[in-house]
Amino acid sequence: MDLSFLNNLRKITDEDDRLVTITLLIDITSNLISDRNNHRYHTLPICYIREMFQKYTGAMQCLHTIGFKQINDDYVFDQTISDKQLQEIVKLLENELDPKPNDKCEEVKCNSLDLGITDNDRSSNSLISFDNFHVSSHFNKLIPFVSILKRVQSYEDINLQHYIRSKIIPLEDFNRRISKKMKSTDINKRDLLLLELLRWFKEEFFTWFDRANCDYCKKPMDFAEYIQPTREEREYGDAHRVELYRCSTCSSEYRFPRFNAPIKLLETRSGRCGEAANLFACLCRSLSFLTRYIYDPSDHVWTEVYSESEQRWLHCDSCENLCDSPLVYEKGWKKELTFCIAFAKDHIGDVTWRYVTNFKQIIQRRNINEKNFARTIHQINRKIQSQLNQEEKIKIISNQIKDIVSMLNEEKSAKESELHGRQSGSLGWKLSRGETDQQDDVINGYVYSITNEECEKGSIEIEYNSVVDKYLRNGIEEIKKDGWIDRVYSCSNIQRKIEKDWKMVYLCREHLHTNGVLSWTIQLKPEEEKFYQFHHITIQCPTKAFDQYTQIICQLQIDDKQIIDLSQNLSSNSLFEYSLDNKLDSLTNIRITFKVILNCSNDNNDNNAWQKGQLCRQTTEQVSNDDQSHYLRIHATIRKRNLNL
Repeated sequence: MDLSFLNNLRKITDEDDRLVTITLLIDITSNLISDRNNHRYHTLPICYIREMFQKYTGAMQCLHTIGFKQINDDYVFDQTISDKQLQEIVKLLENELDPKPNDKCEEVKCNSLDLGITDNDRSSNSLISFDNFHVSSHFNKLIPFVSILKRVQSYEDINLQHYIRSKIIPLEDFNRRISKKMKSTDINKRDLLLLELLRWFKEEFFTWFDRANCDYCKKPMDFAEYIQPTREEREYGDAHRVELYRCSTCSSEYRFPRFNAPIKLLETRSGRCGEAANLFACLCRSLSFLTRYIYDPSDHVWTEVYSESEQRWLHCDSCENLCDSPLVYEKGWKKELTFCIAFAKDHIGDVTWRYVTNFKQIIQRRNINEKNFARTIHQINRKIQSQLNQEEKIKIISNQIKDIVSMLNEEKSAKESELHGRQSGSLGWKLSRGETDQQDDVINGYVYSITNEECEKGSIEIEYNSVVDKYLRNGIEEIKKDGWIDRVYSCSNIQRKIEKDWKMVYLCREHLHTNGVLSWTIQLKPEEEKFYQFHHITIQCPTKAFDQYTQIICQLQIDDKQIIDLSQNLSSNSLFEYSLDNKLDSLTNIRITFKVILNCSNDNNDNNAWQKGQLCRQTTEQVSNDDQSHYLRIHATIRKRNLNL
């Protein structure tokens, strides 16, 4: 068997491309091992080969070694290679995925261990095949059991999980953020990791797809019809249908395949709730979270993640960046839920009761034979768990019983308040209580110390650009670590909100909090304060209030005593100016703090009140570099003291 392809695979310079290429080759070979007689795995379209493999000699050599030969417009498996040889190829390819001995890989390993991430103890090859498994046609019309089970089992691919941890999720950034939060809260590190993953997924990773835009006319296209996917989209992206959009002006068309394969979604990072929940569940499994994919036939899906510290399943909606808010659909969205079915790697379950308050009404709405439905779920679980040992089965059943009891005994009347951010006992509420209820601000402590050059020049200018989440000092971009929070002196309950559907970005209060505060501080160095003092300050702070209940208060604090409520310049809704009273007989005017306070008097009645007071609002689409209307800008002039007095 010719193994020269290994050396050529190692020559792929782009590490991401190398890992993806090897992972795809492993998937192709593993499919042949697990189901050699399935002709679906015997043919690879030439367009797929050209896109994914043809540019890499090692990949083409590997396919040839496996036994794929070009016949017309396809590469066809000739079945001459033995299963033992295929297994040897998979093992060799998996070894190529092992981290190279460099600092980056050591960082990934250390961060994984620090965050409690371990390799799964069960290989994806040991999972049950559902190809010939049949579910009652009546119930299968309600819930596509088999297709979802196959999807959930795809998350168990160890090579895919390694790739996600090493190349997709920024574990180093996560670890740094979590370490900061742990200084001011007693929440478990793994729970903080889950919350950070939710935030990152919504704000930075996944893009919501509403409808296509015409590249020529620069306007939204209209949905035309559903069409069939290509063979490549179907076989390698697991797409079952494609949305076709058409421009009403120029008639150009755009195809949007509804992919289901995680490896493809890691590439596109776009879609709606189906793609989001699917991909988020896969990311959770790569971080060693016990994960459920929740299917709601009334056109929504989300995720549940098991919290070891809380000893319960937490509702997680990656589209909304919501955690532990299960009644949001019934009470907030006014959905009439009928079924919420949980799919995990080793069990399925009916968890509808976690998401509704009126059980009798739901039973009437479901209009099925509940005993037969429960029997169907039991039969599927027996199939899923057929390769587990008795101890594993007992543990799963025990956890399911606890889950059912908690759902049925849980007090539902009080949970409506969670939609206003006040549910006692929810993870989100505990986060707010742990971090901010006992203090006004969380001190970050960054102070802009005035340099000698700035004193000589007579001014300093600090700017923050919300679109790129970066600071500038005197027009020079500063190094970014964590974005807006890098340079604040203090903050509490503030977030940078990215609306990917509306393509807007701004700073606002966090959900579940009644007020938000942030401040910036500039100060003369001790060796300069005898000779210089601040003279005049101009502040541009773009604000946006969306109703009469929202309050945005801006204040200046001079030194550590005097607090001034700033009035806006009548010529601009965002410009503040203040001249300091320079007392020359004492060391005054050496420190200035600018503070912004966001609150609202209508939180009890408006679930969206938290985002109706905004700072630095701007579109995320391409804007002119000259447009700085959304910048926070602090400009202070400095003058020499009169030392003759």
